[in-house]
Amino acid sequence: MQRDEIIEEIFSITETVSHFWRDYFFTILNKSDINFTQLRVMILLKAEQPMLGKNLAKRLQLTPSSITQTLENLAQKQYIVRKQDKDDRRNVYITLSASGEAILDDLRQKRLKILTMMNQPLTDAELQAELSRQRKVLTHLQSIRSSKAQ
Repeated sequence: MQRDEIIEEIFSITETVSHFWRDYFFTILNKSDINFTQLRVMILLKAEQPMLGKNLAKRLQLTPSSITQTLENLAQKQYIVRKQDKDDRRNVYITLSASGEAILDDLRQKRLKILTMMNQPLTDAELQAELSRQRKVLTHLQSIRSSKAQ
């Protein structure tokens, strides 16, 4: 097989595996009481809380009405906590509640189960080699992006 053919087959297989992964994960997500947009908000909050609603919208490329609706739904489920800024009442900081953290942890555990099942045929050495390969490709893509930005 020539290099171009190998690259095309890697891309094709990667795309197919990605579809399987998404199908499995969305099956799990659909059994929970949150949707994909709510999940994205919660993941970002876990990493960078507290955040202003407008900053969440900007980071996730959501419209103001979409983030308002999403936050309202999460607040009704008690997955987030809103706290008004004492100095500027227009600012409302959002954090995950304990139950929001628990939902994320549960989904993470279920995701890990799927990923473990999908990668079961690989040895530890093969997994390590795949991780190394993906890091190398990612680093290369990031350097291309940063050079185009300059």
